[in-house]
Amino acid sequence: MIYVLYDPTVNGYLKQTFGKAVPDWRNAKQYKRLSAAADPSTGAGLMNTGRNIPPGHTANHKYQNLPNVEVHEYDMNGNFVRSHAAPPGYISL
Repeated sequence: MIYVLYDPTVNGYLKQTFGKAVPDWRNAKQYKRLSAAADPSTGAGLMNTGRNIPPGHTANHKYQNLPNVEVHEYDMNGNFVRSHAAPPGYISL
């Protein structure tokens, strides 16, 4: 299986985390494991921390409640299998 990050805001796949979007998943950064693609410290989960409003906060310039980056799964033949959510990971003190 191949996992890539899809950003619905720009309607494209990400070439690198916090990087340029490309229209085709074959040109995007590819992950071999779902856990690496959806990781809250390096993958799509990290990108989604600024898109979601954390508990106890309201919308402002940092937290705008934008659509989340998703992880799309493809098989070895290039067929779309399914989409995975990548929830953000917040640091709680």
